[in-house]
Amino acid sequence: MKIELFDKLCRNIAKALPPEPPNLAVVRPPTIFSVVTNTLDSPFKAQDEILVSLKGGDEGMKAYFSIVGGQTEAITLNEMKPGLYLGKYVVTEGGVNYKGALMEVFLVNSEKRKVTKYQVPYLVSVDTIPPAEPVNFKTGLSEKGFKLSWEKPADDDIKEYIIKKAVVGEAEFQDLAVTELREYLDETVSFGQKIFYRVYTKDFAENLSPAVELSRVVVKPDRQTLQGGNSKRTGSFTV
Repeated sequence: MKIELFDKLCRNIAKALPPEPPNLAVVRPPTIFSVVTNTLDSPFKAQDEILVSLKGGDEGMKAYFSIVGGQTEAITLNEMKPGLYLGKYVVTEGGVNYKGALMEVFLVNSEKRKVTKYQVPYLVSVDTIPPAEPVNFKTGLSEKGFKLSWEKPADDDIKEYIIKKAVVGEAEFQDLAVTELREYLDETVSFGQKIFYRVYTKDFAENLSPAVELSRVVVKPDRQTLQGGNSKRTGSFTV
């Protein structure tokens, strides 16, 4: 009789106990182990790729990233293998330009309705607008060659200047120099050459301006004639 009463008492106590707490692993948000991006390459120009890699979670989860203020929709990260996700955004020509936008990366466990968000500590900038071209492009005589000079345009986003050169008879313009200065001495000229020069500005996103061009420079043995637009100069020249 006592055994039956004891058994009944134990059963009643068991009914009154709260249910077993759920497994903490079931309710915990997915874990992001690492996020790697190329945001330090900012600013990005048109056709550049903004890359994101995420490692974490379990197989079959979903991941994406977004650029706050960049007016871009959520960009999917594809699962390349269990727990490794890769994705990219290609900057479009004529799209939204922005500076110092925040990137957020998300890992989603759809089955358990849990999301983990990670904020990338480096800001993203996009610049698809070319800088203004150089102004007052001129050439001058030198004992060693042609001295090219120009003035900085009214644009603060100037990183450097690109100089290209073409000789009549050659198919294309060739890279001559890259400089942060507003002048350059071309010592590669030869007598009898007919030369064209172009100068571009480049901004910090690597956008190039339209070219400013000196239409033709003719190198003669003892006299040099410079002709560009409506201007014409003569002077002694030796190499």
